[in-house]
Amino acid sequence: MCTRPLEVIISDLSPGAVKLMIDYCVTDRLLIDELTSYTSMINQSSPCDQVLVEVFCWSIHNSKKSSSPSCSSSSLDGLKRFAFLVFRQLFISIHHHTAISIYNALIDQMNVQDTNLANQPQYEQLRSHLIGYFYKSCLDKTFGQLKDYQALDKSTLTEILVQGHESKFLDLSNALAPSSTLREDMMRLFHQTQSRKDGDVVLVLDRKRVHLLHAHKVILACRCDYFKKEFSSGMREQNQSEVELFGMGLLMDDDHHNLMIAPYSDDVNEEDDANCLQDDGCDVDSEGHIDQDGDVVQQEVEGDCQQLEEDDREREERVKVIRQFIEYLYSGNIVIDESNAVAMLNLLNYFSLPIHHPLCVQCQSVIIDQVDSQSVLQIMRAFIINKNNPYPVLEEACIRTCVKQWRVLHDTYSDKQLVDMLSLDLYLKINRQALIGRQ
Repeated sequence: MCTRPLEVIISDLSPGAVKLMIDYCVTDRLLIDELTSYTSMINQSSPCDQVLVEVFCWSIHNSKKSSSPSCSSSSLDGLKRFAFLVFRQLFISIHHHTAISIYNALIDQMNVQDTNLANQPQYEQLRSHLIGYFYKSCLDKTFGQLKDYQALDKSTLTEILVQGHESKFLDLSNALAPSSTLREDMMRLFHQTQSRKDGDVVLVLDRKRVHLLHAHKVILACRCDYFKKEFSSGMREQNQSEVELFGMGLLMDDDHHNLMIAPYSDDVNEEDDANCLQDDGCDVDSEGHIDQDGDVVQQEVEGDCQQLEEDDREREERVKVIRQFIEYLYSGNIVIDESNAVAMLNLLNYFSLPIHHPLCVQCQSVIIDQVDSQSVLQIMRAFIINKNNPYPVLEEACIRTCVKQWRVLHDTYSDKQLVDMLSLDLYLKINRQALIGRQ
């Protein structure tokens, strides 16, 4: 596990260039407005377009260096995409106030990089486009309106006049960037972190420490406010290398195992059960235990084994859901279906995600499609009744289901049981809507 931060020295890039690259690594976009604000804040002398030229030349130079077999294809694709995005931004930034500045920055970078940038197709395409732009301005008699046109040297002016008519103009079709690989890169990072046991925090998913997830605090904190608070608000987890995520009730049959009342169970008691068994010829001791050739003892053992198996299944399901959520924090990819929607929504509730978060909405949608008379009361007890942050869309769908299935629910449970499970106000509301619907 990485216990101390790594230092990376990039001495040949300006602060603005480094900022632009870091923003791209995190967001997969060029944040030009943020770059402008940043260069102004640190009083960087280079304007935004010159910073773009700087990172453009650096990226195409290093993408060539990174073509060795030791460089992964995903890293190379990401760098090429970055170069194309900057190339596109430079292309659309060219006008009378920036053209000379961009051209001179390209020439200056030729002396900075330890390679011949003229051999790079993108570099030469952009330089040729600018020569053609200057030539066209001469034909339009607007060359004198170019800002700082006096800064062009004689060799450039000669090239404009002699070869400008041969220059090829670019359009946006020449600046189409490769597709983003951010999701795939982040998922690859997650799996590599597990195989290498890397990262700076371990998520412990069960008491026996059988299931562990290795992760990066910065990624978890950026994607989930729960982790952000834990890692930055002075809580003990801030300086710990492990975070325990077991003990939370995620499955309907886990935390809400006893939410459902047996149909009309208040009509039966233990004494009646004992009398019935005695009538059947079974021996019942003072504690109510049955002894019939040891069959009941065997049944109890089998029942205990079955319960242990069910507990193991629930534990595995809980671990699976937590892993899916952590993978989602890395890559943004997740599949929600009837097998994990309830447990996932419970987990999102535990992590205090807003009810309008896309993942919460997706879970609710799947649950609503599956809700019926057998599950509606459990779902309402889990997410709606006596909750500080209920889900209004899910609540409305559950109430509709209760109204439609009111006869079935009444045949299954007594009025007292329904009131206990729903609350009196909700019981009266559903009963009233059901009566109106019958009229």
